[in-house]
Amino acid sequence: MLVSEDTKIVVSSPAVAAGTGDVTGAVIDMQQDGGYSNVLFLVVTGDVTATSVLELTAQTSPNSDGSSPTQCATTGTRTCGATDTDNKILELDVAGIGPGRYVLPVLHRTVANAAINCILAVLYRANKLPAPLSTDEVLVAIKVVH
Repeated sequence: MLVSEDTKIVVSSPAVAAGTGDVTGAVIDMQQDGGYSNVLFLVVTGDVTATSVLELTAQTSPNSDGSSPTQCATTGTRTCGATDTDNKILELDVAGIGPGRYVLPVLHRTVANAAINCILAVLYRANKLPAPLSTDEVLVAIKVVH
């Protein structure tokens, strides 16, 4: 089985210019396509200034707009060096989403500027295999079978 056949990957946040302050990704419905129990959030960084402090959290909500969220997981804080966080991936893997049907990532950026290239959500542990991606969701799909 290919990973792409057992997961769904969505862009939760597009690129965000360098700055401080929270970046809140789009709300993800964990019951879409028959349901998923786990989600892996990936923050792809751009240029991150030395002393910037980053912390990625996952929040669950009973509401489709993400209101009344409850924090369910965190990476803890990371104080960045001059170049050690540039163009890297910060990940937060959340297993067994609790009572909230909806989940969203929140990246806290403090002290100094951090540019974000995107935040991805990888939904996995599907209750059933998702439908193939449409051309609205993916630009190029290549399947290699040996």
